[in-house]
Amino acid sequence: MKTAEEVLKEMDASLHLTPEQRERINPLVVEWRKKARGIEATSVKQRHEVFQQMVPIIRTNLTAEQQRTYDRDALQIERRFQRGIRNLSGNP
Repeated sequence: MKTAEEVLKEMDASLHLTPEQRERINPLVVEWRKKARGIEATSVKQRHEVFQQMVPIIRTNLTAEQQRTYDRDALQIERRFQRGIRNLSGNP
């Protein structure tokens, strides 16, 4: 699992965050990763729920242009979660 710093760095590279946005979003990402780490690795569904809770909160700290990029990135992550959930349930 990536660290909060790695996640924020990827977000910054993709979204070109302002220093103020990084300052506001960093604690959200730290909280997200802390919650996700607290959930057992096999509990993809719970990690997915935490992800879904944090996406709209992070999104409110972005410009409209950044939101479009973030939405695309979040959709890719969402698809990975869905594949992981299907794999755990035995569905192809």
